[in-house]
Order: sequence, then structure tokens, then C-alpha cells
Amino acid sequence: MKKQVIGLTGGLGSGKSSVLALLKKKGVAVMDADALVHEALAPKGRGHRAVVQWLGPSVLKPDGTLDRVFLADRVFRNFKTRRKLESLLHPLVRGQFQKRIAGHRTGLLVLDVPLLFEAGFNKMVDKTVVVWAPQKERLRRLFQGRGMSRNDALRRLAAQWPLVQKRRLADEVIDNSGSAQDLEKNVECFLRKIEIP
Repeated sequence: MKKQVIGLTGGLGSGKSSVLALLKKKGVAVMDADALVHEALAPKGRGHRAVVQWLGPSVLKPDGTLDRVFLADRVFRNFKTRRKLESLLHPLVRGQFQKRIAGHRTGLLVLDVPLLFEAGFNKMVDKTVVVWAPQKERLRRLFQGRGMSRNDALRRLAAQWPLVQKRRLADEVIDNSGSAQDLEKNVECFLRKIEIP
């Protein structure tokens, strides 16, 4: 069986995590960029050291971990700050992805990357997939599910490419505008469609 590397993306509140959970449940090999970022930002991680050198000790909590609320506030308020953080973290994520892709011999490997197109990670994969939901539904999920304020949600959405733009660029779309059962059917349909010969 050949190997195929899929880049999975979406937008805040589109349900990418739900799709990833369904893929894992179905035995698909996955690798999560956010998990790699969390690992890099943990104490003793390469990203942690780089962020502290850049922003200074004010970004640390008393226990030595990064103050993620403080960091997120700075990142989502300022484009240049966000770009600087990405320049520190993306090479670390890219290196881990390259190792995993090289070691993956057969079957499907899904890379979960929020900034798949924005950061050029789409060039590392065979196909790209976007998880789609209309903005009204995404905002509802962010307000109800994550307890975000309207301003915070809109600011974070504005920091990403519009989902409609990602949809135009993607090879495949997984619709998540309906129920959890609908999503499971759509994921199964996607897996049948991209089945490796």
C-alpha cells in the first residue's frame, strides 16, 4: 500500500479537532501541529527558551511556564508580534513533520495544521483538506463551547485567512455545518474518496 500525506486545516470553530478525533478513532495516523507547539513551549522546550529570550521574563508565570493568556493577548493584538512568534515556532514544527513523513512508510498520514496554507505547510503534503462550517455557526461554537467574548472571537478569526479562501485552495472539503452524526458520515465519505489503491 502506498503512503499518502494529507494536510488538514480549517478555521477557529470549524470543528477540525472533531474531524481529527474521528480520524484517530478510525485508525488513521495523525500528527498535530498544535501539540508540537505546546511541546516546544513547555519548560526546557526550544520554543520556550526562544520566547523568553525574545519577550523577557514577564512572559513567565511564577512556576516557570509561559503565561499563555498573556502571550495570546499580545499575539492576537499585533500582527508583527504574531509573525515573530510564528518565525520561532514554525521551523520546529516543520522539522518534526519532516521526520514523521520520512518515517511513515505506507497508508494515510494526516498532518493537522491550522496555518496549512498561510505558513506554506501545504507544500509538504500530497493533498489538502479543509474542514468547513459557516461563520455564523463557528461564532456560535466559540461563544457557547469556548466561552469567548464576541470581540475576542472576531479578533482571532481575523488573524486567520478567511475559511472561504482556504476552501478555494483545498483539494477536498469536509462539511461540518450539521450534526455530529452528519460529520461522521462526511469523514467516512472523505476516507472512501481518498482511499489509497
